[in-house]
Amino acid sequence: MQVTVSQMDEELKQENARLDKMVKQLLHRIEDNQQIQTHFQAFELKIFHCDELADLLEHLLDKAQQHFRLDAVSLLLNDTDHLMSALLEQQELSDYGERLQCLYEPAFFENTFIVRDSARLGSLNGEQLSQVFPGCNGIQSSALLPLVRHGEIIGCFNLGSGDAERFSPAKSADFLNHLALVIAVCLENGFGREHLRQQGRLDPLTGVLNRRSFSDEMERELARVQRYGHELSCCFIDIDHFKQVNDEHGHRSGDNCLKAVAGKITDLLRKTDILTRYGGEEFVVLLPEEQKINAKRTAERIRSGIENMDIQGQDGQSFRVTLSIGVASLDFAGTDMSMAGEYLVSAADEAMYQAKNGGRNQVCVADAIG
Repeated sequence: MQVTVSQMDEELKQENARLDKMVKQLLHRIEDNQQIQTHFQAFELKIFHCDELADLLEHLLDKAQQHFRLDAVSLLLNDTDHLMSALLEQQELSDYGERLQCLYEPAFFENTFIVRDSARLGSLNGEQLSQVFPGCNGIQSSALLPLVRHGEIIGCFNLGSGDAERFSPAKSADFLNHLALVIAVCLENGFGREHLRQQGRLDPLTGVLNRRSFSDEMERELARVQRYGHELSCCFIDIDHFKQVNDEHGHRSGDNCLKAVAGKITDLLRKTDILTRYGGEEFVVLLPEEQKINAKRTAERIRSGIENMDIQGQDGQSFRVTLSIGVASLDFAGTDMSMAGEYLVSAADEAMYQAKNGGRNQVCVADAIG
């Protein structure tokens, strides 16, 4: 059968039209990918510039949902050593509810990610949904992003959508995998910086704030006093006959005593109270929004709690110690705020010496400051 020139021309036109359509589809796909890449890069740049862990978590758990138009977002952390949860609690960053979870067993991550460096796309069963997006209804598809550092999964960042096709397994996960890498780096750096910051703020023996950090906390609390007119109280605490503890039981027992006292005081305080190892066997407690009468009750509770506590000595024998505590309170009206912090601590210190001179193992209250 002979093909005419007109037939060849028609076939050529059809082939050109087909190729033109393919090129347009490819260009459209490239354009879409460029827009998606730009969208992802914009978010990645934002989290790269988060200097504080609090800011990073806000971007991941609040702003990401709006940026990517999602129905749910969550972050699960692989926290087998409980370090991350401790840092979150110290910085009061654990108020995201179940959107932010610290898991202390690695089983979830091992079972979820067979391929450690690739996002898992698709739907979740009921048990998985309750684990990843607790309390979120209508999630039809999800992207679970493994956060990997140095070959280990440190957590996973989870995106949920009510659109069943949003994260189907057939879709490419390249942008999501890159986002996971960026988030993993940012989280590692964020927790690392926070850990170093806390190490610089904490007394290495007792784990409470050190004296260098005390002035920062005092400045912050005085600013609150000045802004809201709240009262601020202070307890100056000294362990009675501490030298005798070292002499009779050994210096390691003295260290055990300091740690035990700090731990017991912490247990007896509110979360908003601030405990500092001021020096040697001295501790200072700031009691925000606490009136003098309540501060005295707190001091008495601390004194009694320590008096009845057995402390383990290095020789295996237990012993007990007592405290002398001075209490002072700021009355905002008429107080010279430029010197208020020094006045407050000095007054509590003097009241502590009154307790010492009065026979020890007691609480004395300073006159009003202001």
